[in-house]
Amino acid sequence: MSSSCSSSSSRSDMISCYLLRSDSQMYRGSTYIGFTTDPRRRIRQHNGLLVNGARQTKRKRPWTMVVVVHGFPNKTSGLQFEWAWQHPRRSRYVKEIYRTKRPPPGVKGKLQILHEMLNLLPWKNYPLHIHYTSEDISLLGEKCCSKKPPIHIDSVWGSLDDLPLYQSTEYKEVDTDDSSHEEEEPRGMMITEYNDDSSRNGDSSCSSSTIRTGTRRKKNNNNNNKRRNLNGYRNECNIIYECSSKERSEDMMMMMAIEQDRYEVTEKEKQRKKKRGRSPLS
Repeated sequence: MSSSCSSSSSRSDMISCYLLRSDSQMYRGSTYIGFTTDPRRRIRQHNGLLVNGARQTKRKRPWTMVVVVHGFPNKTSGLQFEWAWQHPRRSRYVKEIYRTKRPPPGVKGKLQILHEMLNLLPWKNYPLHIHYTSEDISLLGEKCCSKKPPIHIDSVWGSLDDLPLYQSTEYKEVDTDDSSHEEEEPRGMMITEYNDDSSRNGDSSCSSSTIRTGTRRKKNNNNNNKRRNLNGYRNECNIIYECSSKERSEDMMMMMAIEQDRYEVTEKEKQRKKKRGRSPLS
């Protein structure tokens, strides 16, 4: 295995799927599989340094990107590969392999699934490349996986900066990422606030500061609504409990009266039977 990547490619060619590993002490061994066109930017999004990170990766930060598979012909094929890698027991291409067995947990199991998928159609015909971010992960992929990738799929290890995308002179880091198909909730509406002096003078070219607001108001309104609903629910529960307790007491009184009537009827019948059973001579 070489520690550097070969030829450069443009941003449009860097359609890739990746594997994350959680470095958190509480969630050690957790993994995440995703799709991106800019791996270096995407890992910053997952770790909270940039916006538009996936919701599933918020609690288990920090994350490390351990594997990047790139070279897909289009985004559709990359997204299909991502879904099959995430759900091997549901994918029509991979489910036959894992119908009777389960892959081991953690990075080891994800690497086994990856090698199995690379030997299946249609992915074994794609000009794919496997990029490991450390030598330990590349050695783990060689040891734990019985099947080797096809000959034309090369495997290298190195940092994310060694990917062909970042070796190209045409690469420019943009503010938005095409891969952020799992976006966060909106941060609120945009409001422009003008200075007092400029507004008094009527200067249209006054300096303005853009403030994100609305989220706090929405949260306060939601909390107030939740409290109102909770208080109303408690009141309803108290009313229902009081009504039910009264009904229970009335039901108990009725049951006791019915049982008393039954007891009196049975006693009278017993006395009648005794009188009928006596002989006239006695």
